[in-house]
Amino acid sequence: MVPSDVTVARITGECLAARVRLLNRQVLRLYDEALRPLAIKVTQLNVLVALARLGPCSPTELTRVLDMEKSTLSRAVERLRRRGLVSVGPGPEGRAQRVSVTPEGQALLDDALPRWEAAQRQTEQLLSASTTAALRRLPTAHWP
Repeated sequence: MVPSDVTVARITGECLAARVRLLNRQVLRLYDEALRPLAIKVTQLNVLVALARLGPCSPTELTRVLDMEKSTLSRAVERLRRRGLVSVGPGPEGRAQRVSVTPEGQALLDDALPRWEAAQRQTEQLLSASTTAALRRLPTAHWP
């Protein structure tokens, strides 16, 4: 059965999920462009920020806090590890791995702040004041 033109027009014209996905891509592009000189993406920056806030923790804890897929987090951590921004080693008693921010990662966070602030301002200009306020009311992570 083929959907009616009315159905297709309504969903393509009104679907908030599709519009949020488009907005997400546009916003990520703004932040990634601002952070490009530091050779880091905003998703990787968020992993560094979470680690700086939490301290050394397991990848499982990071996926829970950031609400990320394990494979997505693994890729981000591996890229950060290769750059020397995080270290990965055995946890207490040699069990699960622990991820932590290195001094180089901490320095990058400080270097990233003005670039992040610029992207933040651009994003606030893109969104209305009421949308920005509503987004700030949403929980950003599942902090312990």
